[in-house]
Amino acid sequence: MSCHGIIVLSGQFAYIRKFCPDCHSRWVATDHNIDNTTAILREWLKNVQKAYHYVEWRPLDSPRYYSDEIGPKHWSNSRFAHMMKLRQTALKTAREKWADYILFVDTDNLLTNEQTLNLMIAENLTVVGPMLDSNTLYSNFWCGMTPQGYYRRTPDYIPIREWKHKGCYPVPMVHSTFLIDLRREATKKLAFYPPHPDYTWAFDDIIVFAFSCKVAEIQMHICNRKRYGYLPVPLKAQESLQEDIETFVHVLIERM
Repeated sequence: MSCHGIIVLSGQFAYIRKFCPDCHSRWVATDHNIDNTTAILREWLKNVQKAYHYVEWRPLDSPRYYSDEIGPKHWSNSRFAHMMKLRQTALKTAREKWADYILFVDTDNLLTNEQTLNLMIAENLTVVGPMLDSNTLYSNFWCGMTPQGYYRRTPDYIPIREWKHKGCYPVPMVHSTFLIDLRREATKKLAFYPPHPDYTWAFDDIIVFAFSCKVAEIQMHICNRKRYGYLPVPLKAQESLQEDIETFVHVLIERM
């Protein structure tokens, strides 16, 4: 997590919670931080915890770095593994609490439509993501995937990404922000970690989960009926936390 994303995300949760104030739970974990993320999260949870049905807080102050990382934006194997384990624990907790849905939102994703959660639930789909905008063609979905599990360009992507076609579309990948309908029996087969025994693709959290959906015969969908929000273009592995902050601030300013 990064503290600049946390500050904005905490505000987004305030209006998402309007959907059902007594029905929402929060599962919050933070670790490997070199900024003020833990303190900001702790203060936010202290102020809002009474507004939620259930809150689980899992901070870890050390280590501050991954042993195999070359910088804070480098997705090393140990970072991928740790992220997959966290997502799996969150999913397991949601199931144990008999949650109807679980919404995953990356901290640097900006949900500007306060009806996003309601709208995704209303689509009545098992795994569905709201299409997020950026200052490039990058978004939180793929329209094509190679037999090896990598991104493949297709003629379907741009018409969806540029809102020339509007609706909800079956895609092989949604990531960053998406909703899972846990009421569906098939979702019991979904897992972020460990990867499926037949998995041979790249060790990447979004690809591992897409494969899990494929094996469980669950179709992912991306929806662009409305404008839901924004996300920054991912930085390169060698870029710094300061560059991450500047990119995030640029996204905020552009969307004001």
